[in-house]
Amino acid sequence: MTPNPSRAAWSLAGAIATCAAESPPSAIDLGRLRQGIALHHPDLREPDGLLGLDLGSPSHRVDAWCRGADLVAVYDTDDGPRVRTTAMWRAAPAWLAGAAPRGAWCREAVVSAQTALLEAEPRIAVVADVAGGAVRQVAFLGAGLRAVAVSAARPHGCIVNWSDGRGLLFLVHPGDAADVGFEAAGGRVRIAARLFPAAVEKGVLVRSRVVAAVGSAPGPGEVPAWAEGIAAAFAASPPVLTT
Repeated sequence: MTPNPSRAAWSLAGAIATCAAESPPSAIDLGRLRQGIALHHPDLREPDGLLGLDLGSPSHRVDAWCRGADLVAVYDTDDGPRVRTTAMWRAAPAWLAGAAPRGAWCREAVVSAQTALLEAEPRIAVVADVAGGAVRQVAFLGAGLRAVAVSAARPHGCIVNWSDGRGLLFLVHPGDAADVGFEAAGGRVRIAARLFPAAVEKGVLVRSRVVAAVGSAPGPGEVPAWAEGIAAAFAASPPVLTT
């Protein structure tokens, strides 16, 4: 899948952002930040949600705009740690070119945080809530992405057997510190990647990247080739310098 910014451009109407890119199309309600990218399935009452944000305390949107294949939104917390969070959802990240097979789908979230206080501890997590079955944790080990035991100290993400017979990859960049965990119950899988485990100092901008990708269903205990390809390209991608 070669990214095409003209096909993947976001449009914003009020709080609703849509993106007419590869199927399934993306839609984000910026007033329901935790849901993130809503994916509706005709046979499911509840949509799947990918790359949502949990800011850890009440917040309000300061600004939002579209820029080609990127959607950017800025939020300030109303209480608790005074943190400004900027989220950028990328429908066609440049590093994806040539890394994903035809039919695969991928979105990237770039999340940054800063504070006007001398020091603040962000409570930011990137989350997903999808209908699915088997879940396996994955981590970058040795030559690439590998399945790891649930007891692994620091997994980088998860692969989920999605409800429609495909597989979902949820992955934090290996250069970013995050605590990734999941819960599977009632036919749904909920994943959370807690970002920025250390306090943020005034004048310092911290940033982390997370991807959600969809491809063919993985076999028992395996990491499918499409997920390995996306993970390798993601791990090798240069950091985003600006939002």
